[in-house]
Amino acid sequence: MAKINVWDVAGMLAAAEQRTGLDDWGESAFRDGLAALVESVNLESESLGVKPEGLEIEYQEVMSRLCGRLKLFNDRKENPEIAKQLIEKPIFVVGLPRTGTTHMHHLMSLDPANRTPALWEILRPSPPPVAATRNNDPRIAEVEASLLAAGLSDDTFANMHIFSARNPEECNYILEYAFRSQNQAAKIQKPIFMKWLQQADMVPGFEYHKMLLQHLQWRCPGERWVLKSPQLMCHLKALLEIYPDATLVVTHRNPKKALPSILSLCHTVQSIYHTDLDSQIEIDKCLTLQPRAVREMMALYHDPACRDRFVHVRFSDLARDSAACIKSVYEHADIAFTPDIERRIDQHMRENPRHKHGEHSYGLSDFGLNEAIIEDHFGDYIAEFEL
Repeated sequence: MAKINVWDVAGMLAAAEQRTGLDDWGESAFRDGLAALVESVNLESESLGVKPEGLEIEYQEVMSRLCGRLKLFNDRKENPEIAKQLIEKPIFVVGLPRTGTTHMHHLMSLDPANRTPALWEILRPSPPPVAATRNNDPRIAEVEASLLAAGLSDDTFANMHIFSARNPEECNYILEYAFRSQNQAAKIQKPIFMKWLQQADMVPGFEYHKMLLQHLQWRCPGERWVLKSPQLMCHLKALLEIYPDATLVVTHRNPKKALPSILSLCHTVQSIYHTDLDSQIEIDKCLTLQPRAVREMMALYHDPACRDRFVHVRFSDLARDSAACIKSVYEHADIAFTPDIERRIDQHMRENPRHKHGEHSYGLSDFGLNEAIIEDHFGDYIAEFEL
């Protein structure tokens, strides 16, 4: 693979326009995020030991998002009815990473009435998917091949997080098009970009998020959207600005279990792309982002105007009786929980017991942490939700 020595924002935008023959980028806020990402790559990659082949994969992913953005706005221009799609009463599964968000999202996708975005649809959304061919679209194979090329589809991750083109995926991938996603510092460490992201206006990210949902819904609808992303806990006010009728499902797990699981997953992914990984960067990031996320969630939950938006689900309850947890969400959102849905969930749990692919082993001490540090950063959260 060719080594990418210096990334250039103007050159990348021009290259995307040349690849697609399009030049309508929509709103301009994404350029600030792209600029921060490029600055991070150019100034930090060498000192952080990023492999040339890792930079090449990252570069092609950024170009894919730029081209995808151009195609989405072109699709909307050619099909004005896309913009008329209503996104009503979506359900967002949020919570710290490694607290059961993926499991809950997948279980809710078993209900045929729920529309969840598959990874292939997010990464290859143009042209908009069609219901009749959604399960055998040729783009599925394209995305599976890209996962394989990026090293994310082998047995290394089976006991942590299964990456599959067909699986329901999280909103972080959608926010990549707005260059406001924590994903964009997940494979390759980017401290400059993460510092920028912590203070970025997220409303443009959710505006694009809604446009992509309209895109996917146009020819392939469901009764309601069910979405998920741990990153959203940091940005719930901005999310509710765009989706004021959303239901927020917060999964909870004691951070002394969740944090080392997060760090273990990050270390495994980043080891693919770095020759010499600085784990302290991720530890510091976790101890900044995750406490902020729970503080912002708790502040909004304590606001009487927002309190009824929330449903709380403990990780231990989800592991013990998944169907009952899903039922509690449905009752809160005034959705019928039918015997068929319960049957689907029970069958899935029988066929996919916890630790089916092996147990993910990790501990606080693996990352120089202890229970006192966790209590110092998360004490109020642990006490309020009795974790």
